[in-house]
Amino acid sequence: MSKLTKIIFFIFLNLILTFFNTVVAAEKIKIGLLVPMTGNNKDLGQSIIKAVSLAIKDIDSDLIEIIPKDTATRPNQTLKSAFELKEMGVKVVIGPIFYESLTYLDEMNWVYSNYEITDISSKIYSRNPSGPFTTSTLQQSASSKLGFGASRTMQIAQRLYQGIDVDGDTKGLITYMRTDGTNISKDAVDDFRNYITKTYGNDYLPDQPNNYSGKKAKNAQEAHEAIRPTDINNDPSMLKKYLSSDQHKLYNLIWSRALSSQMQTAKFDRKTIILTSDDGKNIFKASGSVIKFDGFLKLYKIDENNDEEKILPEVSKGPINIESFIDEQHFTQPPPRYSEASIVKKLEELGIGRPSTYASIISVITNRGYADILNKRFFPTDRGKLISAFLEKLFTKYVDYNFTAKLEDQLDDITSGKEDWIKVLEQFWNDFNKNVSQVKEKRTREVLDMLNESLGSLIFETDSNGSIDRKCKLCQTGQLSLKNSFRGGAFIGCSNYPECKFTRPLSKVKASQQSFLAEPKLIGKNDEGKEIFLNKRLKISQ
Repeated sequence: MSKLTKIIFFIFLNLILTFFNTVVAAEKIKIGLLVPMTGNNKDLGQSIIKAVSLAIKDIDSDLIEIIPKDTATRPNQTLKSAFELKEMGVKVVIGPIFYESLTYLDEMNWVYSNYEITDISSKIYSRNPSGPFTTSTLQQSASSKLGFGASRTMQIAQRLYQGIDVDGDTKGLITYMRTDGTNISKDAVDDFRNYITKTYGNDYLPDQPNNYSGKKAKNAQEAHEAIRPTDINNDPSMLKKYLSSDQHKLYNLIWSRALSSQMQTAKFDRKTIILTSDDGKNIFKASGSVIKFDGFLKLYKIDENNDEEKILPEVSKGPINIESFIDEQHFTQPPPRYSEASIVKKLEELGIGRPSTYASIISVITNRGYADILNKRFFPTDRGKLISAFLEKLFTKYVDYNFTAKLEDQLDDITSGKEDWIKVLEQFWNDFNKNVSQVKEKRTREVLDMLNESLGSLIFETDSNGSIDRKCKLCQTGQLSLKNSFRGGAFIGCSNYPECKFTRPLSKVKASQQSFLAEPKLIGKNDEGKEIFLNKRLKISQ
């Protein structure tokens, strides 16, 4: 720190001391320092602290207390440190020393404002219980609440349906689990209502039974009831010793959902609080709800990741002490990858499949290697991308959502006698056979060229301009393209083959991670100047 800098701090501190001596001579003066004490600029911060300390020593005053706070040369940390100084009652602050942090503090000057609650609004609203489970909603809830996959859920449900040994007597604990019906029999509803009155009291019983017949899924077939316990008196706690852990979890979920569907609505008090700064320039709003009557929530908990259900404290109008501000920046995120629950929901929305096929559809996707599951999310494999591109290019009609949904409708009409099954099959086969014949006439190279175009950036690198780069990394003159081997499947090879024998895996990730697998590898030249290659089988070829 230069002598000039020390003199500047000396003059600055003398002015402060002179001012405060005329106002409150006996009160100690707190001076905050916003300087980098960690990070790349910590040496500069330490120099400033030392210079201020020396200036105070020269003044020889006991009225000054220096309070350094670390900025770490980050605007967010600077804001946090500035707020800490304010809470300590510091009126004079030196720093921050960097323009970016200074600008940020200026923009966030609301930190130093005083606030009061200027308005409190309140509104009572109700939340109705969800209907009993269908196959789809059971698979979704079991996935989100219990972490069960669709196949696992159906296997456990099958066992509960077929029967559990209870003291030597085999009891079927739930109704048929492959259904998209939302109705419950009148006898079951009466039993539910009697159980609610006996166990929870009249306050939890609606005047009339809740009806869910109008909330059925697209193309729903209501030949079966919704999934419910065969006897509501079979309390999950009573059956726990007869069930495995997974069986008990799923049965409890089914039992709770079914019974809660006939319970009273939950009542919430939705509050909105308005906070205004003393200068009126900054206004903040906080919203949340307080449960006034739990209703069905007494039995079946809902997803609490909802702003409306966030609990707010009891407050009144007037000044309020703000303990801290959380300064966070959020960015728009892309939609998450599909989980088993969201795939089932999407299949139901599109009218694809039936309750009996949801689990098998997901099993096919994973068992055939079309997608991998990582952290409960689906990621398409190279095989999946290749097959998807193949079908979209050559069998466009048959992978269209509308075609699949329409065919499901036709199958329903066959069941009800509205359609002749022979005519439906004949129409399907004539068109499909024609499509297959057209594809069979195409040469392999033509098909591969179509897939090359369709896959594009999925299998090839892009240059600095975002254009697809197909240039061979070995010979530098050939073009990379999709090729096929009867033994090894699809791979990327060079157009200059056999002169250039460069190959790599279809996946860009695998190609970068396993570049050593590309065969053959050029390892040098012999005495005659001929190139020598090393392949995976560790054989030398010339």
